[in-house]
Amino acid sequence: MSEKDQLIEELTARVAQLEDENHQLQLMLQKVIKKYKKLKDKKTETHQVSEPQPPDPKKHTKSNQPVPLLKKSPDASPLETSASSISIPPGDITGALLQNIEYDSLSFVQSVLPSITVNYYFETNGNYLIHEAVKAGAIKILHFICAKGADMNSKSRAGESPLTLGAEENKHDAMCIILQHGREKIDLDYHNNAGMTALQIAVKNGNKEIVSLLVAHGANVNSTNVLGDSLIKMAQRSGHQEIVLLLVNSGASLR
Repeated sequence: MSEKDQLIEELTARVAQLEDENHQLQLMLQKVIKKYKKLKDKKTETHQVSEPQPPDPKKHTKSNQPVPLLKKSPDASPLETSASSISIPPGDITGALLQNIEYDSLSFVQSVLPSITVNYYFETNGNYLIHEAVKAGAIKILHFICAKGADMNSKSRAGESPLTLGAEENKHDAMCIILQHGREKIDLDYHNNAGMTALQIAVKNGNKEIVSLLVAHGANVNSTNVLGDSLIKMAQRSGHQEIVLLLVNSGASLR
């Protein structure tokens, strides 16, 4: 079995384990949401009724409050509606979505996707759905949204791509999922606002596993940072000798 097949098998096993752990959480979350809605409706009815009134069969018992509108992101794609980005106004939707991403709750994300898209934009923090999934290490959600066409080169308000963010957060497994789905589509040598590529960030952090992953997928081993330092020089300065050897064996220049 190849190293790639072993990795996929391990990730699949981990996904299955996470599904079992999240099942009970989902049931509890659904109960809490139902109780919250009932209490909210009851409170609304209490405030609206000033004195006992005879029942009116023509009136609704449901709340007539308008549903908050979702705003289009300034980066929304004009090519097709299904791939456009949508920003979420602050409130319950944002909090619920972020919490469920943290627990890698795929079922929740799937339940809201008919109303939004896989290129969901969080107005509150400037991240897209894929950035939040990478940051949380939400493997199931990443698998799903990447397969559904999430933009794996999207840039957050802070200028991070999913890969540069993954390297910063040391999220090896999440980066594996993106690279598995992206292959030729991903800009491996994108520089974030700090002028760093994902590979440079991984070298700086001394994360040999991520360095090896990026090199194996074709990241430029001879790139330099804004100071003109090579990857080998960066690794040597930080004392990461194993990474120096890895880079040399991968064709990095010694200059």
